[in-house]
Amino acid sequence: MNKHKLPWTFASATHKADFLIRASRLLCIVSLGGVLFTGGVYFYERNRKVKTAHKMARMEADRAVQEIDRALQNLEDVVDKFADELNRGELPKTQLEAKLQQALETNENLASAGVAYAPYGYNAQKQRYAPVFKRVLNPQQPNQSSIERYQVENFYDYTQSDVEWFQKPLNGGAQWAEPYIGQVLQQLLAEYSVPFTTPDTKPPVPTPNGIVYANYDFERLQKLMNSLDLGNTGYGFLISKTGKFVYHPISSFALEEASIFDLARRWNAPDLEELGNRMTDGQSGTLERGGRTPSWVIYEPIPSTQWSLGVVVFKDEVFASTNRLNRTLIWFVLLIVATLVFASIAVFRPTGDRIGRLWGLVTTISVFLAGGIGAIWVLDMRNTGGDENPGTKLSNPARLERFLANRTQKAIDSGQTPPVFVPTGVFVQSLEFSDANDVFATGYVWQRYQDGVHDGIARGFVLPEAIAPKIEEYYRQSFDGSELIGWYFEAKLRQPFDYSKFPFDRKDVWIRLWHQDFTSNVMLVPELSAYDVISPVNLPGLESGKNFVLPGWHLERSFFQYRLNSYNTTFGFLGETQLKNFPELYFDIVMRRDFLTVFITKMMRTVVVSVLLFGVQSIVRFKLKDDELGFSASGVISASGAFTFILILDQINLRSQLATGGVLYIEYFYFVLYVMILLVAIDSLLVGKRSNLFFIRYRNNLFPKLFYWPVLLTLQLLVTAYVFY
Repeated sequence: MNKHKLPWTFASATHKADFLIRASRLLCIVSLGGVLFTGGVYFYERNRKVKTAHKMARMEADRAVQEIDRALQNLEDVVDKFADELNRGELPKTQLEAKLQQALETNENLASAGVAYAPYGYNAQKQRYAPVFKRVLNPQQPNQSSIERYQVENFYDYTQSDVEWFQKPLNGGAQWAEPYIGQVLQQLLAEYSVPFTTPDTKPPVPTPNGIVYANYDFERLQKLMNSLDLGNTGYGFLISKTGKFVYHPISSFALEEASIFDLARRWNAPDLEELGNRMTDGQSGTLERGGRTPSWVIYEPIPSTQWSLGVVVFKDEVFASTNRLNRTLIWFVLLIVATLVFASIAVFRPTGDRIGRLWGLVTTISVFLAGGIGAIWVLDMRNTGGDENPGTKLSNPARLERFLANRTQKAIDSGQTPPVFVPTGVFVQSLEFSDANDVFATGYVWQRYQDGVHDGIARGFVLPEAIAPKIEEYYRQSFDGSELIGWYFEAKLRQPFDYSKFPFDRKDVWIRLWHQDFTSNVMLVPELSAYDVISPVNLPGLESGKNFVLPGWHLERSFFQYRLNSYNTTFGFLGETQLKNFPELYFDIVMRRDFLTVFITKMMRTVVVSVLLFGVQSIVRFKLKDDELGFSASGVISASGAFTFILILDQINLRSQLATGGVLYIEYFYFVLYVMILLVAIDSLLVGKRSNLFFIRYRNNLFPKLFYWPVLLTLQLLVTAYVFY
């Protein structure tokens, strides 16, 4: 008999395995019930948010359609009345121009109105006659306007066969023309025209002998579209019956007379083409779009013109600040993992006589636990980050206008001087993290000053959080009644950053701007019109594409916002100062760390140490035969000390780079490994002392080997759920 034979029996192992299997079946059922419950709660809450967003967007679309249709119907009534009076001879030619001018003065929806006669349709002496009156806004006083008169025939021969705005209604009857850029008025026109035939028409004067027309005021249309309450990023657009853009926040689409089908071909977007087909067919409904910026488009026709209105609601905003949904998803993941683990135990039926089945069970459980960790990582990376800051985002012109109007009214009500608004823009060329709380930024800032509005106000701005900033005037241009000044800046900005979720952290880098007279009543206003697209996901104000170099980070959004800040000092200034709850302008850039880069450079060490530690654990066993290679408890402890030393040095190096308070997410992996190293060392001591504990004696220290990966991954899964919850 071998003197090293282990003196234990395992008669109760089968009974314990049977109890474990029965308990696992019960727990599997309970966990599955939890999965169904949390899944139901999640989808209920999610669908409720979607329905609320759709309902609000639909209400805004209905309101816009009604207002636009009412305005266009009013325009049609005005033009139809003109044509009817001309047809019946009730409007003498001598009063025609005065009536056109009066129509503009009394109908704020009209941008221009005119009449165009066919050759010799006005009289036998005039071959062509086409007066048109245009409303012109006063740039210094936008609420005031004047009327200017033009004669179209002095610019070009509008009676040529290829001049559609004249020929189509003359020969085809009353109609809305496709949007086009007028050669005389030099603006985008949405024109309704009606032909007329005066009673005194005699051969050879053509019949009909002219058209009367009017154009919808795009300034009012833009204000209406900007007033749509579609959140911070949503917007509305308008297309004609052929798909041409009548209005879009990207003004170049309408000015270039592009259509929704042109964009579909340019962007290779079949869903956009499908949307165009539905809208031009006069349908109403909702279309879901995917791509980089998933969204819903609610569309509805405008009866009077066969145009169609669309409003876009971005999914990221609908599901922003949904901490409850995110926490429900984490519970959902944990319960799915628990269900799969307990189901695996019930399926594999672990017993002591089948070691291969035990290792298969352990491998399966470890895969499920690792999958749970990965699932929580993916949920966090797909999360947009929400609105964690207390500011008022200004990525919508309507939101900006409402905010400024409220500030003005608040100042008037409190007896203070209303603020003076200075349009300001920002363009960032580069960012570089130089320290845990320092970021180096370069770019441009410009401001626009209006004569008569900004007289006596200093020119310039301040970066209050910058360390030794370099600001140089780069350009200065004067326009009619205004002055544009641009500066180039280089600055190291000191800001508090949250590293608690490192390496899954997001950073909100902001550029905080004060006016040069920062205690005065001057308020910086973002010049949103200077950007092609102001939706945050399209990164307005940033160098485009690969020209913006920021290794290791993914840019997510950029936007302007106001934050109300107060100071407990007057900075030495006397008199009225704006240092209490005064809105300060911020330009924010939100970015997410590239996980793969950090995983390779930081987390790979913990993975390697985990594998090596398992290798050490696997050799800890009793020596049953004299010719077997044994292990040394002191050797295992030495290896454990070496692993601990490596991890401590790596953690110290990480801390020296980030230099932040609190515990980082990645540090929990170190803490878990410290625990596992301690457990392996204790196991080696117990085996070295030939302990009679069942846990150690069973199958020659098999349990510690089997439980290594499940325990390690369970601890990491719980830590991950705790940090991201």
